[in-house]
Amino acid sequence: MWSIIIILPLLYLFSTSYTVQKICKDLLSNLLSKMLVEVHHEYYIVNYPYGMEWYKIKIPRNRNPKVILSISSEDKEVYKEIVPFMGPGFNFHGIPTTPENFGLYSLTIETLEDIYNYEKNDEIRLD
Repeated sequence: MWSIIIILPLLYLFSTSYTVQKICKDLLSNLLSKMLVEVHHEYYIVNYPYGMEWYKIKIPRNRNPKVILSISSEDKEVYKEIVPFMGPGFNFHGIPTTPENFGLYSLTIETLEDIYNYEKNDEIRLD
């Protein structure tokens, strides 16, 4: 397994073919993700390093439809910047989060059911 992880980046770097580079990149990404994320029927287990130790976090799988239509701040769309931090449960992995954490003064989130407005130090919650 480790030999593949060493060979793929080298093949990627020295190949002039876009197709070979794409295949190497995809295979390496797939291998690394399998080492870091265990997929189970009801949850994921994510392995991550902190300092010299490895830790795990168990994240429930969210099979609900995505309910967020847009996220904006001062009339600027920031959906792509915010959603990756929200996680699959759209709750920032249970960590209290405010618009200030993203360098924003306010945030407006539009869902299928409602529109939520948050000021600089308000905790972002969709319930």
